[in-house]
Amino acid sequence: MRIKLTRVYAELTGKPFSVLWADMERDFYMSAEEAKDYGIIDAIGLPPGW
Repeated sequence: MRIKLTRVYAELTGKPFSVLWADMERDFYMSAEEAKDYGIIDAIGLPPGW
């Protein structure tokens, strides 16, 4: 399962498989901006009704 997930992340982010594999070896917390820069989210938005 981890190999499949890492392959999907590699495809979506454009990062090498080995980089993602190493990053997933440890707890790695990101802000919304860091996650966007990393490539694992597309956009940062406001909740409905803001």
